[in-house]
Amino acid sequence: MKQALNMSGKTSTTLRRWIAVGSVIAKKNQGGRWEIDRHSLRVHLAQHVQDMSMDSHPSPANSTEQSPDMLGDMSPTGTLLNSLQESLKREREALTREQKINDELRNRLEEKDRELLKLTYEMQAILRRDDKGLLSRWLRSN
Repeated sequence: MKQALNMSGKTSTTLRRWIAVGSVIAKKNQGGRWEIDRHSLRVHLAQHVQDMSMDSHPSPANSTEQSPDMLGDMSPTGTLLNSLQESLKREREALTREQKINDELRNRLEEKDRELLKLTYEMQAILRRDDKGLLSRWLRSN
């Protein structure tokens, strides 16, 4: 809940209301605290920002007000937008880190597969040279 409060810039009452009406997906953990689905919250916040900008800004043809892009940090919409942009930046950085880890693990797996194949070929060669069958009998018994 604390992370959701920081991410949204809203009060706990507002978040609970969003949960109650089903705008945000959440469940209570064993300790009785709310665990809020990040994706659901982001989607709701993005929709909320869009709704606010549509309601508070007349059409560009007859408007002298600033566009939502130019609101800055002083308006609730600007703060929310900045929060969402920072969250998106952090998620992209995390995704990049996860992709690097995934690539590294894939390379390790390929290396281990090559080692296993090499050992398999070596074992097959040893078994072919064992004309008395002692080694193959020993391997089967263990």
